[in-house]
Amino acid sequence: MTTDERELVETIADRYYGARPAAIEPITDLNHAVYRLRFAAGDKILKVALGADGTSIRKELWLLDLLRQHSIPVAVVEHADADATVVGRPFFVMAVAGDQTVADWVGKPVPVGRPLFIAMGAVFGRIHKIRVPPPDTGPVLVGPRDIERERAAVLQVAEQLTAQELLTPEEVDEFKGLPLPSLEGEFLCHGDFHAVQCLVHEERIAAVVDWESAWSGNPPVDLAMTNVYMDFYCPVLLSRAFFAGYASVRPMPENYVINLRPVRLAQTLALAGVWLRQENTTNLQRTLDLYRAYARQTL
Repeated sequence: MTTDERELVETIADRYYGARPAAIEPITDLNHAVYRLRFAAGDKILKVALGADGTSIRKELWLLDLLRQHSIPVAVVEHADADATVVGRPFFVMAVAGDQTVADWVGKPVPVGRPLFIAMGAVFGRIHKIRVPPPDTGPVLVGPRDIERERAAVLQVAEQLTAQELLTPEEVDEFKGLPLPSLEGEFLCHGDFHAVQCLVHEERIAAVVDWESAWSGNPPVDLAMTNVYMDFYCPVLLSRAFFAGYASVRPMPENYVINLRPVRLAQTLALAGVWLRQENTTNLQRTLDLYRAYARQTL
């Protein structure tokens, strides 16, 4: 953390909480700079845009308000400046909703984790029932995904994998020969929903976080993307619990396994790209094994 960044964070903390935090812990700096601020009275999460453009901050604030209207658990925003009037960069501060995530239950006995994974699936199903206002009736903050850009990105990863002989051309052709389902639709999709995005307090889901990738479109596509995360790190019984929770709220898509297979293949390629950049050979191999398993699915 640079001196300028620390001063920015301390300025926000002092303005709204009347004190400098005892500790400032960087969480990520991918799309925004996110920090945990530790105060004697309780921790806060600060999300600051990397530049002066407040579009993504306004999007997330708008979404959090929409989600609260539909009783989806989200973190409480205590202060916000989407117009960058305080420190020259847009930001908002949230109360900490929980210090654990549903992912922390993956390593516990299945009967212990099952209720949380059922609840996680049910919350996801409820999110997928929220209609996003069309552009002519509301702010254009949550739009569709560009299917051609998505396809081009994963094909670039596929070329890297074949160049390094991690996948054969024939294995990549399995994906290329399948048409991706339409991304179009009017329902809210999270874009990166999985167990680490669900904060837990007193063994209940207290908030779903990280709405930066949210889009309006076709929920089965969003579900298939989450499916890859579940298959990557969850025991089968917990994954089944998640899907049972989802189906209790929103019917599973028709012919889900086959019709959404292209999305799962695409998502494994996208995930493989992450591990390639991080040079994480163990996770990369697990992801490629998953890709091959999806390629073999026929039922």
